[in-house]
Amino acid sequence: MGELSIGGFGALHDTLKYPGLFKATAVLNGALRTKKEIISMDMNKYNRRYGKAFGLNLVGESRVNNKFYEDFDILNTTSNKLESEGYFYLDCGSKDDFLIGNTLLSFNLRKNKMNYTFIVRDGGHDWSYWTSGFVGMLLFISQKMQDFRFID
Repeated sequence: MGELSIGGFGALHDTLKYPGLFKATAVLNGALRTKKEIISMDMNKYNRRYGKAFGLNLVGESRVNNKFYEDFDILNTTSNKLESEGYFYLDCGSKDDFLIGNTLLSFNLRKNKMNYTFIVRDGGHDWSYWTSGFVGMLLFISQKMQDFRFID
């Protein structure tokens, strides 16, 4: 599975929710924020991006509630949800606001001895960056799928 930005978050979310279902997950500039970033976000931005998922008009620590921990805390729940036979590809721009989240996820993947590739290239959160990364992402997925066998 391969996605970018919020779709990349969704790809990681589904990979974690259904361990073993996806052989390879590739993400360009995955929309991964730390708890601190969500807590300190201004109200309008928070409500637009997370209000429907975690609760509208929440302030401070109340934003990282049970709903957040159950479904959205990708950076801290990988160790007990991942299977070692999966492969991950993270590619994030050096000027992207999500670089910290992607870097923390790569540290967690490393700590848990997961199979992953983490690339940081010059660029931001835009179509120019994504189009320059599609080839690498697709090559990664196709290489990992070569070992996959369909059920007869």
